[in-house]
Amino acid sequence: DLSFDGEQPSAKRPRRGQRGGEPGSQPASEKPTLSTERLGAFRSAVQKAFAAHHTETMPSTDLLADVNKQVSTAYSVAEMQVALEAMREANQVMLADDQVFLI
Repeated sequence: DLSFDGEQPSAKRPRRGQRGGEPGSQPASEKPTLSTERLGAFRSAVQKAFAAHHTETMPSTDLLADVNKQVSTAYSVAEMQVALEAMREANQVMLADDQVFLI
């Protein structure tokens, strides 16, 4: 049984949104995981960053810079995205157009 493009069905192809063929590259669908402690530290640093700026809205790049000033081990952009998504699911923040809104 062949697929439409003539490849064997068992042939592995990158999923949509992934880069294939690059040694050592992490597929886009594989997000980093954060420990409970690291997620808690991120949440705390986010609260402090918003309080320090006396605002309820910040660009995500500015927020990441502020958060990383407060912690000993910096968060990557991918880790920030995972942490912000967890905070969004907990109704602590809203995300829109690279802006983070504190709820």
